[in-house]
Amino acid sequence: MAHGTENPNGAGHEHKEADVRLILYTVVGLVLSVVVVCLVVWGAFNIFKFQAGGSAQRLNAFANPAQLPPEPRLLVHPWEQLQQLRAREDDILNNYRWVDQKNGVVHIPIEKAMEQVVGTLPSRPGAAAQGGTSSAKRP
Repeated sequence: MAHGTENPNGAGHEHKEADVRLILYTVVGLVLSVVVVCLVVWGAFNIFKFQAGGSAQRLNAFANPAQLPPEPRLLVHPWEQLQQLRAREDDILNNYRWVDQKNGVVHIPIEKAMEQVVGTLPSRPGAAAQGGTSSAKRP
């Protein structure tokens, strides 16, 4: 296509410039809208503040740090608390301790308890024929 030839469909570019007044009206309208919304939100916050008694101390959760919020609370260091929990669980599960020394009740490690329970279970007659496994194969 050579310069100076027109598009046969009549399509081309717009020869008229953008309307500057329309752009200015749009910008002024947006600025006024933002100002009005900010004033409405500010007014709503002040209304809620005065309905709460006008005291900023009542709205601030950190005003009285001695008073804890109700449960459940967020964990401060969850990874450390999880490690402490797992260490405590491991200690309970894997160590001996007295439950009631007067009556001779002792807490034993879970592995020992499972061995004792397995030793007291009656054996099935077909278990030896299956190679000593307790799980039967299903067809």
